[in-house]
Parts: sequence; C-alpha cells; structure tokens
Amino acid sequence: ITHGLDFSNDGLTSDTFATIKEITAITYEMGQIGRAAEQAEKTAALLQRAVRVSRTGLDQSVAPTGNIMTFSQRVTASSQKRLIPNLVNLARIKKGDVIGYDEAAGPILAEHDGYILFPKYGTQAEKSSELCHVLRSV
Repeated sequence: ITHGLDFSNDGLTSDTFATIKEITAITYEMGQIGRAAEQAEKTAALLQRAVRVSRTGLDQSVAPTGNIMTFSQRVTASSQKRLIPNLVNLARIKKGDVIGYDEAAGPILAEHDGYILFPKYGTQAEKSSELCHVLRSV
C-alpha cells in the first residue's frame, strides 16, 4: 500500500490487486493509520516469527496467535450499488446480513459470517473498483 497524496497509483491495496489478478498475497493489517510503537513492535515480532518458520518450520513457538482471515466476498462498485449506512472497518457480520443494495438486483447479502473490510462511501466509493470485502476466519 502506498500513501501520499493519493492512496495508490491505481487506487488498490496490494491484497485487492492480488484478488483481482487471482494470485496469492499475504497482508498484515497493523492497525489504524499512524506509526504507534505498539504497531511497530508487533510487526517486528511477526517478521521474527516468519524468519524462524522459514528456517525451522512451523511449531508451537511460532504458531499464529492472532485471528487469521481470508477474503470470502468482494462487493464490486457500480453506480447502482450502495453499502448500508455506517459500516465500519472490521465490523462483525453474519451470513445473510444485508450489507448493501443493488438497484438492479436488490439486497446485497453477506455470504459468510465474518468482518467487513474497508467499506467505502461517497467519492471514495465512486473512485474504487469495490465497495468492500467480507473476511472470514480461517
């Protein structure tokens, strides 16, 4: 992900780019925007674990301690689609919950229990190729 005046040259995060290209990517979400010491410490610990795994293989000392998620649904953007108001990043949702509306097809339902990732509204939604993703635990 690149930051500056624009989010990225093509408006995509690395995980969205990989999803569109149907390739595998690993994304680590550090937290909210900013550079908090705690985020840096957690990232350093994760990288140290990755190095240990690459050298010795996975065992209990390097087993993941957080919630590992994968994409289960991508809600593409169009002029006919809107998310329900006030969805927030990582909001918990249940399979069948209405997460948006498509003027042509009706309600957009969550396909799995999971979490909303990066919901977009207004001009951000107009400039993006997707309105949100739904994540599910692995």
